[in-house]
Amino acid sequence: MPEARDPDVAGLVLAAGASSRMPGGSKLLCSWRDGTVIGSVLDSARRAGLVPIGVVVDPRAGELLPHLDAAGAWRIPHPEWRRGRASTLAAGLDALASATDAVAAVVLLGDEPEVSAPVIRAVIDGWRGSGCGMARARYRDRPGHPVLLARDSWPRAVELRGETSVWNRLEAAGLPVREIPVDQLAPIDVDDPASLAAARARLAGIPVPKPSSEFGTGT
Repeated sequence: MPEARDPDVAGLVLAAGASSRMPGGSKLLCSWRDGTVIGSVLDSARRAGLVPIGVVVDPRAGELLPHLDAAGAWRIPHPEWRRGRASTLAAGLDALASATDAVAAVVLLGDEPEVSAPVIRAVIDGWRGSGCGMARARYRDRPGHPVLLARDSWPRAVELRGETSVWNRLEAAGLPVREIPVDQLAPIDVDDPASLAAARARLAGIPVPKPSSEFGTGT
């Protein structure tokens, strides 16, 4: 059962990509706890009460689809994901705008299994009543996901193109942002064997240097 429920706040997981730096297959299907990397992200989204949970995927990623179906997630195929990270976000927001009445979307990265339901809840609760178009977690070391986009900010996000950080460009364009303090390190993007090993070590309580990763690299 979810820890909370927000029928007006949707989840949007960005999971389209080639996993080119992870030998042997999709980084999203690497083992994490008793499941997979993507499974951990979807479980946190579900326990945080996000409804629905849309996942933007490369439609050819057949090995990923059974895991999404088992989690009750909504597939959002994006055949043009090579156009850039901004296009992946745009595909998800367009789908949510067409099919839901959500007042906001919480954007998560499919390769950040450390993001937890309580942090998602903190971002939602901190955004409510703020009047801001965007809210995001502010970890000890940097801002990071989850990122919440209010519905009235979606058209501006959809217009962006390319690979550079969507969030930084929205903020630079004057979108009001609320940062929610989180007393922990930012989640590690699981992109390659080294970052996966670092994330697993941290999960086990072993201090490790955090791999370099700039906020927004996933979108």
